[in-house]
Amino acid sequence: MAVESAVIVLIGISNAIGTQYLLPTNQLKIYTTSVVIGSIVNIILNVPLILIFGTMGAIVATVLSELTVSAYQIFKVRKQVGLDELFQETWKYLVSSVIMYWIILQISKGFSSSAVSIGIEVLVGIVVYVAVLFVLHPTKLLSTISSFRSSNR
Repeated sequence: MAVESAVIVLIGISNAIGTQYLLPTNQLKIYTTSVVIGSIVNIILNVPLILIFGTMGAIVATVLSELTVSAYQIFKVRKQVGLDELFQETWKYLVSSVIMYWIILQISKGFSSSAVSIGIEVLVGIVVYVAVLFVLHPTKLLSTISSFRSSNR
């Protein structure tokens, strides 16, 4: 499960770069190439890894293919977008995520697994994540929210 959770971060990176930067700036070739390379890596790795490791092999193949997509996209945009600027405040989101995870883990120990308990955990997770981000004050997020608000007026 922990190995597979890396996919969430990697898909987030490739989504941010691919669909929110490459596609709007009409860099379709880079985007398409990254997706094709990721698919090829996944197909090549799936067969042997699933035969050897079963489900864990499929998970590892998926993580490596998503890593390939993200790495290719980062490599291609590195001169267009400063990577230090791109990842400058990542630690704030990481801290928010870790705190949220720890609190949800503590809450889940006190509940039996049901739809209501999962709903409570999701709501608490959202509140904790947003509250910690509010305290850490990520400038990119706040400027995006500010520009979104001004464009909707």
